[in-house]
Amino acid sequence: MKKAFVPVLVLAVAMAGCDNGTGGTGPFSTADTVSVYALPADQVRLVKTASMRCQVADVLSGVDAVAEMAREAGGLVTSQQVDAGETGRRVLRLSADSMLVVTAYAPVARLTVRVPAPVVDTFLALLAGESQLVASSRLSVDDRSLAYLGSRLRQQSRNAVLAPVKAVKVKEASALIAEKEVAIDERISNLELDAQARFSTVDVELFQDPVVRRQRVADGSLAGIDLPWTTRMADALSTGWSVLGNIIVAVAHAWVLVPLGLLGWVAYRGRRRKLLKTA
Repeated sequence: MKKAFVPVLVLAVAMAGCDNGTGGTGPFSTADTVSVYALPADQVRLVKTASMRCQVADVLSGVDAVAEMAREAGGLVTSQQVDAGETGRRVLRLSADSMLVVTAYAPVARLTVRVPAPVVDTFLALLAGESQLVASSRLSVDDRSLAYLGSRLRQQSRNAVLAPVKAVKVKEASALIAEKEVAIDERISNLELDAQARFSTVDVELFQDPVVRRQRVADGSLAGIDLPWTTRMADALSTGWSVLGNIIVAVAHAWVLVPLGLLGWVAYRGRRRKLLKTA
């Protein structure tokens, strides 16, 4: 992503911060002041949220560019996550002990950005212009002016009632504390709503074309490692000759069986001859 957007974004922030008499006063002079409820400018609270999913040439460079855009706009990146999911893998054997692993990854970055509300449109337009492809884009405006006004009036009413109270009975202390805590909660709620009106939340998702990585690794299984066939053939002949020798030695240990067998065979032939003569 290029950096030509910086002067344009700085100019947009400067123009949004100028109070020309129609943009409100005080700390909300940079906030949008057009409400469907026709309230005074200082009571308008418009909460903008947006999201964009776009393709970039390089996700990591895109993350840096979005962070720089947020800083130049007077905002910041509140959340960032970069993932590279594996989409494919192939293993090719190079030798008996090494392999080539080819892996495809799909890098994706998800960011949450807070930018001043008046420049959120410019921020989205510049982000889209610096992207290769905008897959989706969304902008939502929620008019919270009545909620802010109601909370503010309730808070003023409670303060008016509780301010003159100087001393209370012990039994009334818990009720007074509870009322003051409600007033504090409403004050905090108004401050949160003020912050949401001043700074819009933009969810950005960046993706790119898959990245292919080639890596030569060792084969830990050692399945392809073996001796050459000539060595194995010589070993087989040697083993066979050794087995034959062991058989001969075993037969030699049984030499006494040979004369006993011969004597038995001679006795058998002699007895058979006698039987034939008597018959």
